[in-house]
Parts: sequence; C-alpha cells; structure tokens
Amino acid sequence: MRYSLTCGVFDCLHEGHINLFKQMKLESERIVVVLHDDKSTFENKGRFPVQSFEHRHHNLIACDCVNEIFACTQKDPSSVLSRAISMYQPRIYMRGDDWPDFPGKAVVETADIPIKLVEYTIGISTTKIRGELKRRN
Repeated sequence: MRYSLTCGVFDCLHEGHINLFKQMKLESERIVVVLHDDKSTFENKGRFPVQSFEHRHHNLIACDCVNEIFACTQKDPSSVLSRAISMYQPRIYMRGDDWPDFPGKAVVETADIPIKLVEYTIGISTTKIRGELKRRN
C-alpha cells in the first residue's frame, strides 16, 4: 500500500484542503494526516482555530479522503511526523505552497521523502473564511 503524508490544521475544511487531498490521492492509495490540536495551532499561528480539534478531526474523517490521523499536541510536529513515517513509510509528503519552510520539514527531508508543494487554491483560505465570519457578526 502506498501512502501520502501531510501535516496541518485543516480549519474550516474548504476547497483548497480538498484539492490537496485530491493531489495526494493521485500519488497514493491512502492519506495520513498529522493534525495540530488547538494549543499547537495557537503556538504556530498566534490564534486558535475557528473549529475545535474534535470538529476538525471529524471533518477529515467525514470527507472520506483521509485514512489515518495523528494528533499533534506540540508546536513542532517532528516527533509525530517521525512516528507516522516509521509506521507508514509514505512515498511523498505534500502540503500547500503557502508555507514552504513548515515545522518538521527537516524530519521529512532526513527520511528522504520527496516534498511536493501543491499550488495555493486562489480565492479560498481559512483566513478569508475567518474574515467573512467576522463581517457577518
């Protein structure tokens, strides 16, 4: 079985996230996600996600794209990425091109896993969704 790996927050699951998962499916049969919890998201981005970890975890399972999820409770996901890599031996690591020097990159490079940055989906982002929510309230 071939696996693709990614790591992120996946807040307000949107078209850009789904596009990433579609690209990952082209590379493998199964998708493994390291999902940041609320605290580690705050530590990385300076703000809490709109949706709770439990909500985001549920959305990833419900979208029927993601096969395995590892919870990341630390700002630096290196140890969780290492565990996922040792368990699944992914053939590729993929993520959006909006953060090319992502936390944990050294672990992926050390494991000699190719990194593919997927083009940002124009017109959609969690930041944009957050802004729209603020304008409505």
